[in-house]
Amino acid sequence: MELKTAIEILEYHQEWRLGKRDDMIYEPKKLTEALDIVLNEVKKLTIPAVINSVCPFCNSKETEENQPTRHCRYCNQDYGQTDL
Repeated sequence: MELKTAIEILEYHQEWRLGKRDDMIYEPKKLTEALDIVLNEVKKLTIPAVINSVCPFCNSKETEENQPTRHCRYCNQDYGQTDL
C-alpha cells in the first residue's frame, strides 16, 4: 500500500468515526495496514527530532526524575559525569 492510500484510508476512517460518513468502507485489515504504514513514516520523521532534543547531543542530561545521569535514556549514549 502506498503512503498516499494509507493516509486517505485514515482520513476516511476519522471522518466516519466523527459521524461525517455513514458507512465504513474499509475492512479492519486495511485500516491496520494503513496505520502501520503511516506510523512507520511518522517515526522516521519524529524520532530523530525527539532524540535530538533530550540527550547530551540533544541539550539535556536529565532523567525523567530530573536527576543527572551518565547515559541518555533515549539513545543510551554515555556522556560522563554531569554537573547538574
